[in-house]
Amino acid sequence: MKNLAKQGKNFVVKNVKAHELILAALLLLYIFSGVSTPNMVVPVVNNVISYVVAFIITTIVFFSVNPLVGILFGISFYVLFQRTPNLNNLESSEERKAEKLAEINSGFSIPLKFPRNARGEVIQTRDDSNILEVDIVERMAPANSMPVLGNGSFEPIQAGGINATTL
Repeated sequence: MKNLAKQGKNFVVKNVKAHELILAALLLLYIFSGVSTPNMVVPVVNNVISYVVAFIITTIVFFSVNPLVGILFGISFYVLFQRTPNLNNLESSEERKAEKLAEINSGFSIPLKFPRNARGEVIQTRDDSNILEVDIVERMAPANSMPVLGNGSFEPIQAGGINATTL
């Protein structure tokens, strides 16, 4: 038993090359850093094909390089898939806001109903009859024009050429 453990230890530790150590260090850095997946990469990472490719790469690395590096590859792919948001489960933020507002305003006597299209999505509409500013402006007295008090003597003149450059 000791001989088998010694052979396994020698296999894992003795045959480590410099590039494998660098790769292992980078994988450990990625695993423990908490870096999120960039938004441009999310559609590429989050599908079945990428899962299969990750499994194949992990298997190849496990058998061709040091097994510890292969295990780190598998863990790093797992961490990558955990940090990538699932785009299929994301809701429209407008729908979430409408539901939250409806929940908050459910205690009022006038229930708020948001207009929806055929797919059931909330539509942004503007009804000018319910806007406070429109109501206030309609109630205001019409503005009278100010009477002119005579001919104005001011005429603006553009000064020419004093330290000016043409554009």
